[in-house]
Amino acid sequence: MWWRVITSPRRLVRRSLAALALAVVAFFCSAGVAIAHDQLVDSVPASGERLDDVPAEVRLTFSGELMDIGTTVVVADAAGQDWAASAPVLDGAALTVPLAPDLPDGAYTVRWRVVSADGHPVSGTVPFQVGDRSPSGMTASRGSEPAPAAATPSASSTSAPSTSAAPAPAAQATDVAERQTTSADPQAPGAEPASPLRTVLVAAVGAVIALGIYVVLHVTRRRARSRQP
Repeated sequence: MWWRVITSPRRLVRRSLAALALAVVAFFCSAGVAIAHDQLVDSVPASGERLDDVPAEVRLTFSGELMDIGTTVVVADAAGQDWAASAPVLDGAALTVPLAPDLPDGAYTVRWRVVSADGHPVSGTVPFQVGDRSPSGMTASRGSEPAPAAATPSASSTSAPSTSAAPAPAAQATDVAERQTTSADPQAPGAEPASPLRTVLVAAVGAVIALGIYVVLHVTRRRARSRQP
């Protein structure tokens, strides 16, 4: 009796379709959870902001409370030196990093990495600038250009501005390359590692679909044979 109930064509079709529906729902639920990882919602200084005075700290605010493990924050200048005065302080969804009081003018990048409440690591960058100095050193090179221009228009004096201005494009190219490298980092916000759970669910959905197709074909053939005289 038990074997007949399990092998009933209609029951097999129903159970296969029910299992398929559950697998699809579980897959989309897991995808929704993956999208719901905690993200950076606010920062002080803001991304791309230029400050006249040296900030006392960097404050990052996230969409949810973070886990107090694996938290790293680096406030690096163009040369890669870290200007964080101490370790970051985590308070729920807020992360605070005090800065060195002698922070010089220039461009800085806050590189952060935290662990979301669901255990998933999230990372990103926040660039900002202090003072009027260009991140590529263009201000210094431009400030030295008027002196050769005011000198006697000789061959040596006319070639001096081009020589002094030459490092500026190179420095700018280096800075751009560094930013591109940072954005291509595997730990960037958009570069999330593949979830093993999602892979398993995809395989389960495929298996259930294959089972459903097999059951439908089997029932169809069985009915066709039973109708033959």
